[in-house]
Amino acid sequence: MYEIFVELLQKNGMTAYQVCKATGIAPATISDWKNGKSTPKQDKLKKIADHFGVSLDYLTTGKESAAKSTVTDNDIKLALFGGDGEVTDEMWKEAMFAVELIKKRHSKEE
Repeated sequence: MYEIFVELLQKNGMTAYQVCKATGIAPATISDWKNGKSTPKQDKLKKIADHFGVSLDYLTTGKESAAKSTVTDNDIKLALFGGDGEVTDEMWKEAMFAVELIKKRHSKEE
């Protein structure tokens, strides 16, 4: 799993520290996985998979399952803001507020 994590870091131009900060996973936890001192728990794997917008299957095996993939909040953040910086909670709330305004405006037009 750690090798796939490293590949995802490289592919997304991120550091392990950035992922730790974004997911709330302690850097020491990631270090323990790297050094084989512990095995990742399901909840932590899910946070990392969601962060990168991949399935748990992909994160743990490197292969996607045949199941339909879903769009995560991180996919939306990447599409809206690009991948060149952190999306703060305030930025995300503003974006979702704008989406709600657009939806309301269009529902009134119909």
